[in-house]
Amino acid sequence: VDGTAFFPAGIGLWRGEGSHGEAPVYFPRSPIMILGHNWGAAHELVGAHGRGNDGIDVRTWKCLRRYLELAKVGTMDCFFTNILIGLQPHRAEGDMIASKEFFGQCRIFLSMQIEIVKPRLVATLGANTAHQYRLSGCSTPSVKLKHPGWACKPFNAASCDLICAEQALKLRAALDTLDKL
Repeated sequence: VDGTAFFPAGIGLWRGEGSHGEAPVYFPRSPIMILGHNWGAAHELVGAHGRGNDGIDVRTWKCLRRYLELAKVGTMDCFFTNILIGLQPHRAEGDMIASKEFFGQCRIFLSMQIEIVKPRLVATLGANTAHQYRLSGCSTPSVKLKHPGWACKPFNAASCDLICAEQALKLRAALDTLDKL
């Protein structure tokens, strides 16, 4: 996802020289914004760099890529970001340890990202993300999906496949509805 994400694995909203320069050639036009909760925990970032990768080999990313594959959506047609910007001190799961002001600042930042990226659809991953997106007041159409980190916990392969297929159908239906407008 290099170049199509706003977190440590991508170059974010980089626009060449200055904050409003030209977008990179490969930056998606009218993408699907995949909106997660938060990037993860500090130790995960350190561990990913220690392994020499960008951290996208974890369960959440594996399952998210399956959602996209089944929905016939390429990762380069997406912009990946988070409702909450920052790293948790201990673990990625659960509520972000932060003040109400921080949550408000993150929603303002999300609005700015949406203004710049101009997504055609926002896919929210998980209930917390969907709730914060609603509070942001952004009007871009959205679809609420199960967080892939939860969906593909090691229940069993069959249940993971079923959940991935269900979520992919929801995403595809939302895109098909937009295409008809």
